[in-house]
Amino acid sequence: MGDFNLGKGQGKGKAGCVWCARGECWDHGMWSPAKEAEYNQMMAVMMKGMMNMFKGKGKGKFGKGKLTPKGMNAETGEVSARKNPDADMEGKPGPNGEDPSTGRWSFESKGKGAAKRWKWKPTNPEKELERAMKRAKHEAREAEEAAQAAAAAAAAGAMP
Repeated sequence: MGDFNLGKGQGKGKAGCVWCARGECWDHGMWSPAKEAEYNQMMAVMMKGMMNMFKGKGKGKFGKGKLTPKGMNAETGEVSARKNPDADMEGKPGPNGEDPSTGRWSFESKGKGAAKRWKWKPTNPEKELERAMKRAKHEAREAEEAAQAAAAAAAAGAMP
């Protein structure tokens, strides 16, 4: 380490170093065990504060502090019936006891990042009639095209 200034009990370290004379030198000073313990404690507190500063919000499958995913019953571990894609919702009444003939169940998402769930959609008679007309028109067009294709095939097969 080199020369140590042992004069006047001011500290130990390199001769001529002002900070060593004060007992505060980071390069040469020899700290007492009490000062070293105090320094270590101070550094531990600072590091703990810094580590807490960088803690995130806890993104993950279950979120921060949650033990079960959304829609799952914490006690039984079962998925909610409204979030089960395999549930048979045909003929079931609406969420407020509506007659099944007044609407239908649709399995869809509530938005970006949201889980899909069953949603009740009341029927609109005007839209239903419009859909039925489009469906009938489409089926008629397909039947006509199929008949033309069959006629063309028969005509091609009859010719030598």
